[in-house]
Amino acid sequence: MKKQEDLTSYIERVFEKLKNGINYKEITDIIIKDNGIQPENYENFAKRVWNTLDKSNKFTKIKRGFFDVRTNDVINTHYGFQWRKDEIAWKHPHLIGYKPNKTEIHNFDKLIGVYVLYDRDDRIVYVGQSNKKTILERLTAHTKDHLANEWSKFSWFGFPKNNENKRLYTEDLILFMEAVLIRSIKPKHNGSGGKKFKGILYNQKVY
Repeated sequence: MKKQEDLTSYIERVFEKLKNGINYKEITDIIIKDNGIQPENYENFAKRVWNTLDKSNKFTKIKRGFFDVRTNDVINTHYGFQWRKDEIAWKHPHLIGYKPNKTEIHNFDKLIGVYVLYDRDDRIVYVGQSNKKTILERLTAHTKDHLANEWSKFSWFGFPKNNENKRLYTEDLILFMEAVLIRSIKPKHNGSGGKKFKGILYNQKVY
């Protein structure tokens, strides 16, 4: 191996073939096989691969020993801010909204994501996440559980449940959660909120 830059390019070619997160030793084996390399010491060579993956801004660690290509894409989401609980018919509930200054309505019943509950004084009383269940299912459950009388408004930040175009890893999730908190709480010294957050705001459809 001539240069560290050469090792990075070898790794990039591995990710071009295999699109999912890969263990660094599997990457090492593929580099050796595909390029006819015969390292004097396998463990030292594998350590070089690890160090390159760990230190390069081109890759991201997804769990111990596993890496993927880093993406600079923003996280696209739909969200609604402080919708009213009493404007939803909870016996047959739907999340229906529209973009500001638009008339077309949209249904968000199938989204998963994060939601925030507020009391009558607009204080946050609960923050929750929905993954296996939709946001709507989680909100509906909160109309019947111990929080039933504790909230009157809610904000939500959602993704399609079958969204496969975005793999959210630790760094992405941290940045996304930061954005959700900033947009929900609106701290005095924060900006608009979120380096990797690109959301479309929807107003609640009131009947």
